[in-house]
Amino acid sequence: MHLSKKPKRWPCIECGKIVMELTLFLVLWLLPVVKSYCYSRTVYATKYSNFLSHLYYSNNEDCTFTILPRYGYSGYFLEISWTTFGVRGDMPNCNEDYIEVYLTRSQRSIGKFCSNNLKDSGLFNMYSNDGHAKIKFHSDYSGTGNGFSLQYKLKSSDDGLPGVFDCSSQDLYTSSGIFYSSNWPVTYNKHYNSFDCNFNIDSDGLKKIVIMDLDLWSTSSTCNQYDDDYVNIRGSSNYASYSLSKQVKGPYCSTDEVAPFSSSYSSIYVYLMKRRYMRSTNRGLIGGYVTYYGNKSQSAFPKMIIIIVVAIACIILIVGVALCVYCARSSKKQTQPGLPPVIQPQQHHFAASGHTVPYSEIVNMPPSYEESVAPTYQAAVSTERSEMLNNGPPPAFNPSYGATT
Repeated sequence: MHLSKKPKRWPCIECGKIVMELTLFLVLWLLPVVKSYCYSRTVYATKYSNFLSHLYYSNNEDCTFTILPRYGYSGYFLEISWTTFGVRGDMPNCNEDYIEVYLTRSQRSIGKFCSNNLKDSGLFNMYSNDGHAKIKFHSDYSGTGNGFSLQYKLKSSDDGLPGVFDCSSQDLYTSSGIFYSSNWPVTYNKHYNSFDCNFNIDSDGLKKIVIMDLDLWSTSSTCNQYDDDYVNIRGSSNYASYSLSKQVKGPYCSTDEVAPFSSSYSSIYVYLMKRRYMRSTNRGLIGGYVTYYGNKSQSAFPKMIIIIVVAIACIILIVGVALCVYCARSSKKQTQPGLPPVIQPQQHHFAASGHTVPYSEIVNMPPSYEESVAPTYQAAVSTERSEMLNNGPPPAFNPSYGATT
């Protein structure tokens, strides 16, 4: 008698193990991509230096650091100096990871900053005339970095930044730095005479220029360079003088008019003109700049690796799940209850039970067969087997007449 064979369970068991292990691998491998330890917080500045940092950051982080002047420190301005800066991304757009800095109570953005292609990986000191600042940090899924650390402190506006009042031409050759009118943020025109300041940013590489504060004397809400004090910006690729350079931005009379911008000119001139022979309490000008190189194409490489690995793992997972479903269905079909045993030629009929079984299989069937056949003819099989062993094979069964011949 040929009974239905039990299904092979090895492929199904191995398939389940593979799917479970692959799922565990994906979870553990992708966990660093989705984890985040960054949390937003507010700190209070005093006249003493304090530190703020977010080092060795993870993927997919978004948090904000707010700096406020502590109670009792009115009339102070805020200074931020960067001690460490390693934030992935390419200047000037910083499409991967970046920090974005907002200055003053109005939270005016002075742009995004990242470090992949920064020259010397340094940022300029940043200043807020009313002591308020906010730093927004963002990281995407493509990689991590060293992060940043900074010092912040309040300085008395009675002192201002050091500098001579006679503001003549100044050449700036460093990869990052600041430029400002004398005594910012106290006043830039405490004398009655007129003057002009010409800041020549002459560092090698592409440049991002930021005007952090611009508060000049003007006669109206619109900037009139013929009547008002103003700032104008020009650029040159062949180190020409200011008068021979091309117009880039301006003229400007207030901070709200100036947005951060980038330039490929080898020389950038920031020109401040004081026309009026009168005094005022306007703060003047302060700005900063950084120098960077062209985008580093390898910065997109980690993204491609992640996409390829995740795609392959997902394909294997889908195939594994499909194989498991197929195994489960095949196993269910082969183990359905109530199916009769397969009958082959040269059968013997059991009159007592109405079943037919080949003689050769009855003679050779093991004792355990009685436990596997249907309960309705277990006893008949046992009795008939004993008689066949003693008397030899029975006469053939004729199905046409239902009796032996």
